[in-house]
Amino acid sequence: MVTLGSVNSLRPPLRTLALSAIVTGLALAAGCSGEDESVGSYSVDVRSTPNFLTTTTPAPGEKLPLRVTAVGDSVMLAAIDELEAAGVDVDAEVSRGVPAAIEVLREIVERGALGDELLVHIGHNSVFTPEEVDEFMELAGGRPTVFLTVKVPLAWEDSNNEVMRQAMERYPNLKVVEWEKLVANRPELFWDDGVHLRPEGAQFYARFVLAALE
Repeated sequence: MVTLGSVNSLRPPLRTLALSAIVTGLALAAGCSGEDESVGSYSVDVRSTPNFLTTTTPAPGEKLPLRVTAVGDSVMLAAIDELEAAGVDVDAEVSRGVPAAIEVLREIVERGALGDELLVHIGHNSVFTPEEVDEFMELAGGRPTVFLTVKVPLAWEDSNNEVMRQAMERYPNLKVVEWEKLVANRPELFWDDGVHLRPEGAQFYARFVLAALE
């Protein structure tokens, strides 16, 4: 099991706007080219929002319209300040594996604290099985749920991501968003391990995550 550390020194909050516009802007920032690029479940024209970085920055302190619960590991933890500033309830911890994340979500549900939408970014530290996806979705109770794929230089990266993608066929309320594809050519966002986010990477992550939420 790999140990994933936390990264701090984050910056002011960002919010979500129209999903296609923000994801398009992120694709531009990631250096994509051509007429269409696939990001998560969406096909977007990467040329359509050239001024994204200057036109979609919100007023500080603006909140998401829905209550969102986010469960993750130290990758999500790097952006906790920005996500919480936008109103996301974040439970993220260093070195958290999939089984531990399920138990955290179960405790949240039992406390009656689960939001209107669920965000999950897990699978960097351990294998993610279809049965574990089913546990997450059962606990979600039919709520809109977003999984982010993982970028980690370990044997289970591809299999974990494929497990998430295949789960969309079973769960109409599940959206899988392709984090690792978006940042595949952005090494400057990461520390030397290629997994953990530098401060500028945490900002990029927060924009991406907030854009994926409904």
